[in-house]
Amino acid sequence: MNKCMFVGRLTRDSEVRFVGGNKAVCDNSIAINNGKDKDGNERTTFVDLVFWDKRAEFAGEWFKKGTSVWVECRAQQDVWETENKEKRSKIVFVVENSGFAGSSNSSGKQTDAPKSEKKNKTKNETVPVVESEDIPF
Repeated sequence: MNKCMFVGRLTRDSEVRFVGGNKAVCDNSIAINNGKDKDGNERTTFVDLVFWDKRAEFAGEWFKKGTSVWVECRAQQDVWETENKEKRSKIVFVVENSGFAGSSNSSGKQTDAPKSEKKNKTKNETVPVVESEDIPF
């Protein structure tokens, strides 16, 4: 099984680009707090994310630097060759579902979700997720 879940803060504003004519893709990363080491220093892991299609368009509009998000994804190894014919690879996480994990970003400002996706405070309902779609790989 290839399934990962992360909760963290986005490290930059999401920017959407289009490949193959009209296929939306958005690269970003999240910082995940891993507690403190034995010396009391905070440990943070940075995870590279890739959003495709409608999830990319949603991320581009709503996922801004500092926003606390959760993502459900799968690991994928990207392999390429440099101009010097050296083989390189990198593990990225392809987002299948995502949502807001908190109500404010690192600067303390409220992060607004689309009106149809805001939390209903009277019923304590959670924010709906961006549903999984077929990934083009």
